[in-house]
Amino acid sequence: MKLIIAEKPVLGESIAAAIPGNGTKNDGTITKGDWTVVWCFGHLMTLADPEDYDESYKKWSLDQLPIYFDDWKIKVKPETSSRKGGTSLKARVKQIFDLMDKAEFVVNAGDMDEEGQRLVDELLEFHKYPISKAYRLDTSDTSVNAMKKALNNLKPDKEFYNFGLSAYGREIADMVFGYNLSRYYTLINHTKLTVGRVQTATLGLVVNRDELIERFSKAYYYEVYEKVQLNGQDIILKYNPDKDDAMLTDGKILNRQLAEDIVGKLSHKSAEFSITSQIKKENPPLPFNLKELNTFCNRKFGYNPSQVMNITQQLREKYKAITYNRSDCQYLSEEHFKEAPGVIDSVIVNFNGKYDRSSFDTTIHSKCFNDKNITAHFAIIPTDTKVNPDVMTKDERNVYTAICERYLIQFMPPVERVVYEIFSDKLPDTISGALKASCSRIQSEGYLALYRDSEKTAESDDVQNNDMLVSVLSSYSGGSIGSLEILDGTVKEKETKPPQRYNQTTLYNDMSSISKYVTDPEIKKILLDKDKDKKGENGSIGTSATRALIIQKLIDNGYLKEITEKKKPYLMSTDKAREFYKILPDNIKDASVTARWYIIQEEIVEGNAKPDSLGKSVLDEVVKVIDSKQGKMKGNFGMDSEIICECPHCGGNIINGKYGPYCKEKCGFYAPSYYRGRKLTEKQQIDLLKGNTIKNLSLTSKAGKTYKMNVFATGELSEFQKKDGSTGYSLELDGEYVNDKK
Repeated sequence: MKLIIAEKPVLGESIAAAIPGNGTKNDGTITKGDWTVVWCFGHLMTLADPEDYDESYKKWSLDQLPIYFDDWKIKVKPETSSRKGGTSLKARVKQIFDLMDKAEFVVNAGDMDEEGQRLVDELLEFHKYPISKAYRLDTSDTSVNAMKKALNNLKPDKEFYNFGLSAYGREIADMVFGYNLSRYYTLINHTKLTVGRVQTATLGLVVNRDELIERFSKAYYYEVYEKVQLNGQDIILKYNPDKDDAMLTDGKILNRQLAEDIVGKLSHKSAEFSITSQIKKENPPLPFNLKELNTFCNRKFGYNPSQVMNITQQLREKYKAITYNRSDCQYLSEEHFKEAPGVIDSVIVNFNGKYDRSSFDTTIHSKCFNDKNITAHFAIIPTDTKVNPDVMTKDERNVYTAICERYLIQFMPPVERVVYEIFSDKLPDTISGALKASCSRIQSEGYLALYRDSEKTAESDDVQNNDMLVSVLSSYSGGSIGSLEILDGTVKEKETKPPQRYNQTTLYNDMSSISKYVTDPEIKKILLDKDKDKKGENGSIGTSATRALIIQKLIDNGYLKEITEKKKPYLMSTDKAREFYKILPDNIKDASVTARWYIIQEEIVEGNAKPDSLGKSVLDEVVKVIDSKQGKMKGNFGMDSEIICECPHCGGNIINGKYGPYCKEKCGFYAPSYYRGRKLTEKQQIDLLKGNTIKNLSLTSKAGKTYKMNVFATGELSEFQKKDGSTGYSLELDGEYVNDKK
């Protein structure tokens, strides 16, 4: 038996479709002849947590830092609440290992990137499967013909192994960075503070944006407009000063008197004017990747990235209606072009006559069909699966329709616009610059016949009626129209605007191009080089699959708050987040962290460094932070009480709350609050949790007699039912009589 391990179900099914013969699908596998295809659900393995090495790490302590292991072990990834139903990860790993035992050889069919390589290699490593018997499926194209070609040209997995080691090194580095620094800052500040390579840099985007807005001081600038008359119609032209005019500041006129002087020098003078017209073709926008789909859905429907992720996950898994939804690519292969007629026919059938088949010309070769621009993924497009949009939820139908239409317009002609302009660049009285007005009309609707309601298609934002101006200018054949008198002018006062606050979608987008905020030219170059082969990524942090989760985590951890104003949500950093970001050293809080790690990751790929080289480099930075003993926040941001001890139920931290000590992890554990009817003081509760004995506790019997006992915790847990019906836990107490009971 020859075993192929794919990264995800949709990829496994694509591979199986390329294997000749009839297949048998059973328990998450497809068998054809002597080939068996099985798939993962993303990463099935992860790095072991510190407490997996030693249970003492469950209790956070400065004495244990820094945490580092010479041999970083892996384990089966814990189940998460986001995975609902289906085979458990543990069962899937066992199933794959059982298949490995029977396999003649194994084919790594992870995505063609570092993470995809590592995802399967770590299974081979954990199972101790010999790499000499492992091969690599070398293609990012999931079309049948491309898969057939790749299956007939399998390559030794060891040729790609270092790509996976690069991802492994980054995983170790993230562990060293996040675990140590999160524990360090949490412990010295007595409140939960998380640090992460991507998370903290993302937080910095919001903190810096908020502070820029709050420091913003608006300034006024001035624009000049002049009027001429043509064919009895008043035409308003905007004055455009030369860009290198020494009187300008950032290209703007900031002095009103200067603007008034220009009006005075131009008004009631004559100048030579010309009219031009040209046809401009506007090709349809590329199909969606996840970033562009987020942007569209936010603008059109108000969905945030987490909502889009959940909706597209349903469209992909429940309905099989779309391709891989976490893609960072907007391009398709030539094989996809060949398959287009079938996909179009399926979409038209699915929408039951909503679209006219004759509107789509499958001989049109959109620029989206380009093998060179395919990354580990390709654009998000509809599949040829038969589905009924009417059974979908409104949100699912909205997103499915958007994805379908963005695909369909690739087979429609471009929009043709005729753009007219009237201008004079020979102004009187030695005034440099030009007077201009422009307008446009659609000559051929092209793809707008379908997509007009789904995308911004506003025409010229001119200072007068566009249709009137088109009517006047289109009556001229073009070229010089001679001298016109400039009648009179006006000065319009405008004010500079602060940058807009982030919402989840715009923050997601800036994570994909964070390099634009980097001032260090060397760091900027490294970030851009990292993404040089990724269309749509431009010096990024995180991935299309993780950014929404990171943003949500920042909200959940109290770093960001989402505020709705005029029915539009936006993000703001909390005071706690600003103070925390402020006290972090520069070298651990921005995108430079990703850049520095990338250099070592490239050395791992080249075979010039090992995965722990990156981990030890990060460890050096972590040690400097810990040894500095810096990072104490000045303000009080609802800090937790001092950690009392480890929770005897779940191993979390016990802190003191409004109603006494409890487990911060909210596992249901509370300190014992009564003994034999006597309410215990806060100090007594804490003493019991720390293993101390309450000496001479005065108690009263039912008969009204008093007696004393030395009370202590047995170490056993008792269960009780809380008011909401859930189960709570507390320590069992016992005692010894100090004197004989009276």
